[in-house]
Amino acid sequence: MIKRNLGRMRPDGCPELVGRKDFQVKIRGFRVETEAVESALHSLESVKDAAVKAFDHLSGEKYLAAYIVPALHSAPTVSALRKALSEKLPEYMIPSVFVMVEKLPLTSTGKTDRSALPEPSGIRPALDAPFVPPSSEEEKQIAEIWAEILELDQVGIHDSFFDLGGNSIQSMRIVSRICRVFHTDLPMRIFFDFPTVAGLAAYITENRDSSISDTELEKLVADLEFLSDEEAEQLLDGSTPFLMAGP
Repeated sequence: MIKRNLGRMRPDGCPELVGRKDFQVKIRGFRVETEAVESALHSLESVKDAAVKAFDHLSGEKYLAAYIVPALHSAPTVSALRKALSEKLPEYMIPSVFVMVEKLPLTSTGKTDRSALPEPSGIRPALDAPFVPPSSEEEKQIAEIWAEILELDQVGIHDSFFDLGGNSIQSMRIVSRICRVFHTDLPMRIFFDFPTVAGLAAYITENRDSSISDTELEKLVADLEFLSDEEAEQLLDGSTPFLMAGP
């Protein structure tokens, strides 16, 4: 494979190397240098070695997966890694998935062989919160929706949406599905106020009187499904209110 360097011309007329095209990917509309993410991971005391690779969700959107060789006998939790990276990187650069490995695959020249990194298995990651299965019917339905959209084998009721790698686009899809299943309206900011299955189930149970008509539901879902990445990001962080389309 031909590797291409990225550069720019400085004001003094001298070229400046700024990155490698083969390590640049587009995540939710943002251009990301995977080497910059790896550098941030290498700066963490709990990480001995790391590599980052982009994969495609079933929906076709790209996401980052980080392969971690722990520095200590006890591997760091994904919750701890996300918290540490959030102090060094913008949210869109933080990998959606973290995979713990004993060592990274190497090429014949001793460099990390990213092509040999396997696609993540979809197993629920090790979080700070222990796994607690859903018990009520509401929790079971919400957990199934989360697991399907986040492409995980299971989701605990106390697992944080963000620790599971959830992003604005996935939150939009989850809200859309939950609105249909429970025939109710949910604010996009719900994931900041109630970022767990248990919290969402309690909110829905307490607000059953807020059900909407079939016509209103269809308009709400249609508006959610046509949001752009940028609009979904703004709705998720609360900087823009969601207004349901008029008749």
